Amino acid sequence: MASTSTWTPPPCYYAPAYSPAQLQKKLEPIWEAGSTGHEWDLSQRHRYVNGEPYKDFNKKTAGEGYWWDSFIPDGKESARIGEAYAKGKADETPSCGVKYLRSSGDGAYALKATVTWKINWTGTGVNGQQKLPDGQFGADQDVIVQEIQSINR
Repeated sequence: MASTSTWTPPPCYYAPAYSPAQLQKKLEPIWEAGSTGHEWDLSQRHRYVNGEPYKDFNKKTAGEGYWWDSFIPDGKESARIGEAYAKGKADETPSCGVKYLRSSGDGAYALKATVTWKINWTGTGVNGQQKLPDGQFGADQDVIVQEIQSINR
């Protein structure tokens, strides 16, 4: 399938990615490995499994929508927005990230993220473009920056 427009994705974006069963298959091995830390894993289990706010990955609504994830233009999935420093990349700018110039100390930075969409579609047997409802979703999040890294060029 090829695009019918000149649209190109931004440096990073969110898009529908997983059915409830696919999200479960992706997250449970991460939680079992313990690589993201006990507190994070527990908070994610509460969020997606225990009913705070979703129960059992929201499987009761399977087929009605998808869980979204972040992506970068080459199609490679990104577990989180941002990119860790890697040797040899000092002259490159991460494709997607938030830049903090100093630690948040004993506090936190306020971050507000919003996803907005406007969608038209066409299909076989449909006359002209069909408009889907516009939408917007956002949330505030306190971000604790424990340390920063500097690159001297």
